[in-house]
Amino acid sequence: MRPFLEKVLAAFRTTPLALTLTLASALISSVARASEPAVAVANPRAPATFALGLTVGLGVRSDLVRSAGLDPFSTTDGVPQTALSVSYRLSGAELSGLAVGVEWDHGELTSTARGTNTTLTIDRLSLGLEGRIRLAARLVAFGRLAPGLLRDHASLLDLSAPAGAYGGGASGVLDQTTWVVAGDVSGGLAYRMAELHAQSGLAFGIWLAAEGGYGYAASHDLVLGPHVETQPGRVDEPLRLGTLAFRGAFLRVRLALSF
Repeated sequence: MRPFLEKVLAAFRTTPLALTLTLASALISSVARASEPAVAVANPRAPATFALGLTVGLGVRSDLVRSAGLDPFSTTDGVPQTALSVSYRLSGAELSGLAVGVEWDHGELTSTARGTNTTLTIDRLSLGLEGRIRLAARLVAFGRLAPGLLRDHASLLDLSAPAGAYGGGASGVLDQTTWVVAGDVSGGLAYRMAELHAQSGLAFGIWLAAEGGYGYAASHDLVLGPHVETQPGRVDEPLRLGTLAFRGAFLRVRLALSF
């Protein structure tokens, strides 16, 4: 009986030790596995990100025009405009490379001259070539050359202006529309504020850009007339308002979406 009890006690004494060693071994194995670097498993269904190379921008532009021909239409030398642009990346990455695009700048000035109301509407159409250089992770410097055309429409309300040959009375409007060669040289900075990705993988970037430069447009004489067939026997001299030279330094700020 005694040998049997000694065997039972020996088994009881050794069992906690064996259990402790087993638990310790399992814990060490778990810690070792946890310390191993995790291997990322790629999702074969996730599409790769891509971009079409297009950028659409909307902003404001202000030109400093010191021309006597502007005085009848504005009390200051500043010409505010709305700027709309679309460009396509020809080469390189989004943050560096070469792009080509088109831009439309539109502005309107109203004032008084000779005791009556005047209006000057400006539309500038440009074809731009732009080079970009990456300065930081989200910051880009760019230079831009943009030849184009500028259209201005000047009008003046004149109650003595003639109406048609058989209309009688007065039309009240003297006006002129002119197209001239124009161009911009500018440089600036663009900052990518955010980047989004669609489920299809298409990448979108939201940009804030500011640039400054010099805008040029050929000068022309402002000669406003009624542009109607006058009544027989009536002679009306055109109204001359001087020479308009739409050129000078400009600043432009815009928000843009690239995709």
